[in-house]
Amino acid sequence: LGWVWQRVRAEATGRPVRQGKELRIPMAIDGHFWVDARINGRTVKFLVDSGATMTTIDRDTAAKAGVSVSETADQVVRTGNGFVRVARGRARQLNVGGIERDDFALHVTDNDDLNVLGMNFLSTLTRWGVEGRWLVLVP
Repeated sequence: LGWVWQRVRAEATGRPVRQGKELRIPMAIDGHFWVDARINGRTVKFLVDSGATMTTIDRDTAAKAGVSVSETADQVVRTGNGFVRVARGRARQLNVGGIERDDFALHVTDNDDLNVLGMNFLSTLTRWGVEGRWLVLVP
């Protein structure tokens, strides 16, 4: 009964649930998976996007979280919304529901529309996948 109650509450609130080693993130009403992560201790809302090669944050988020960023946006990357210039960044720590990664590489963009948790995070996991309306992350 405990897991059922946690699941119902998580689906209503959008909050992830730990089940053993797994972190289960409920699908939002918009059909996406959203998670509050911590970059260098600062809470940041991310869209989980397996189509994104790199985890990407905007400059304002990088500044607030104390992320070290290269001075110039010297790379151009292709996104679902076209081409975007990005700078390289590094977070001392990225924490997603207790799954921690140190010295984590990021892209930093001048666009402030979205923070994306990409494949460079997902590929560090033992396993990840979608089960029904849940994204399951296994460290």
